[in-house]
Amino acid sequence: MASSVISAQEIIRVSDRLFEPKCLITLNNKLVFLARDTAGVNFWQYDGINPPVRYPDLNHTDFEIPYLSDPIVFKNKIYISLDGGQEGSDLWRFDGINPPEEIIALSGYISNAHSFTVVGNNLYFNANDNVHGQELWIADDINPPRMVADILSGDSEQGINSNPYFLTALGNKICFVAEDGVHGNELWEHDGINPPRLVGDIYAGGDDSYISNLTLYNNK
Repeated sequence: MASSVISAQEIIRVSDRLFEPKCLITLNNKLVFLARDTAGVNFWQYDGINPPVRYPDLNHTDFEIPYLSDPIVFKNKIYISLDGGQEGSDLWRFDGINPPEEIIALSGYISNAHSFTVVGNNLYFNANDNVHGQELWIADDINPPRMVADILSGDSEQGINSNPYFLTALGNKICFVAEDGVHGNELWEHDGINPPRLVGDIYAGGDDSYISNLTLYNNK
C-alpha cells in the first residue's frame, strides 16, 4: 500500500536549538508558534524557506513552557493566553512584527483566558479577573478587555462563576452555555450591546440541560 505522505523534512533539529513547538497557527502566510530554546519561551516564525526566527521579549525566560490556550487570529494579530505563574495578565497578542504585547484589563488582572471566539469586530472569551470567577469577556483590539457581565455573582476563590463554554458566533451575536445559579447550565446569547440573556430554560428548574457541541448550520 502506497503512503499518502510524499516527503517530510525536519525544519530544525531538536537537539540543536528548538524544543517543544506548540500552538502552531498561520499569520501573514507564515507559521507562528511558541517554543523554548536556551533563551526560554518565545514566539517563533517560519516562512517555509529560511530558518525559524525567534521573537524575544515575551518575559517568560523559564525553561519550561507554561500553561497555554489555543491561539486565534483577530484583526491580523495572534491572541493567546500564556500563564507564567505571576500576578497580572496572562493575555498576549503578537502582530508578527513587533515584540509580543501583554494585554492588561482595566482591573489590572486577567487569567485563564480561553475559548477565544471572533464575532464581527469583537473577540469574546472566558476569563477570570480574580474577583468574579470565570465569566464572559470581550476585547476589540483597541480598548482594554472588559467583563461583559457577572452572570453568576460570587467569590472566585469559592469557584462561584458562570463559566461560559461552547462559545459560538451566530451572526452578530455570541451564543454560549452558562450557569446563572437559577436555571442550571443553559443556552445564552449576547448581542454586544444589551446584557446577556437566557435563550431558554430547556430543562426547567435548576438542573442542567447538558447542551454540548454548538454548531452553526444555515445561520442557526
